[in-house]
Amino acid sequence: MLVYWHMQIRLILRWIMQVKTHPSDMQILWAILKSYFCIEISAWIMAQKPNRKKVYNRFISIILALTYVALVGFIVSFEYCKIHGIELWSEALCIVFLLMFVIGFYLGFIRTGLWQFLHKPLRQMDEKDFEITSRALRIAYTVFALFIISLLLIFSFARYSPDLVSVIGIFLLAHTLPAATVGWTKSSGADW
Repeated sequence: MLVYWHMQIRLILRWIMQVKTHPSDMQILWAILKSYFCIEISAWIMAQKPNRKKVYNRFISIILALTYVALVGFIVSFEYCKIHGIELWSEALCIVFLLMFVIGFYLGFIRTGLWQFLHKPLRQMDEKDFEITSRALRIAYTVFALFIISLLLIFSFARYSPDLVSVIGIFLLAHTLPAATVGWTKSSGADW
C-alpha cells in the first residue's frame, strides 16, 4: 500500500515539474495532494481490523475472573447469612452472586470450549493438547494447593469450621481452575 502511494506521489511530482505553474498554484496543488493522501491513509487505517483474538482473549479472561469473584462472593455472603442470620439484602446478594457464577461459568467455560477441551479423553488428544493440558494442571493445582494451605491456616487461627457450601465452592474451584488456567495463559483461543 505504501509503495502504491509512493508511486502516485512520484507521478504527480513529475507532472508538476513538466508543467510550469505559478507558486501559488503549487501551494494549492500541494494542499490538495496532502489532503488526498491524508484521506487515503485514514481510509487504509480504518480498513484495518483490530486484532479480534486479543480482544476476545481479554474478554474471556475478564469473564473467568468475574466467575471466580462471583463464587467467592457467594460463599462469603452465604457464610455471612449463616453467622448473622438471614437478612433480605444478604439473601438477595447470595442469589445475585449465584446467578453471576452460573452465567460466567456458561460464558467462560462451556461456550468457549475450555470445559470440553480439558475434559476430553486422553486418546483423543494430540501431543500439543496433552502439553497444554498437563501445563494447565500443573499450574492450577500448585495455585490450588497454596490457596488451600493458606485457607486452612486462616480457619485454624480463627477457630472456624467451614460449612458445606464452602467445601463445595472449594471443589468447584479445584475442578474449574485448570480450564481457567488454559483460558488465561493461551495466546489464541483457536488452539482449544
